[in-house]
Amino acid sequence: MGYSSASSGSSRNGEGQVLPSRLIDPRKLSVLLKQKFGRRGTGYKVEMRHNTYRIYSQRPLSPNELNGCYYGSCR
Repeated sequence: MGYSSASSGSSRNGEGQVLPSRLIDPRKLSVLLKQKFGRRGTGYKVEMRHNTYRIYSQRPLSPNELNGCYYGSCR
């Protein structure tokens, strides 16, 4: 699908990474975040507001990592 996030950032700068929720499967996103940043959820934080996910983590997720989180993707 190749959709890139609206903005990239980390918890260090307070902006977070913004993703449109209508394109992202929340189950797939949850699995990805646990794989990349830890099962306990201490390495990341997710907020949902105004139909967007804002992800605060040690680093932004890459477009390649996010490809598996879109609705209809096979991963």
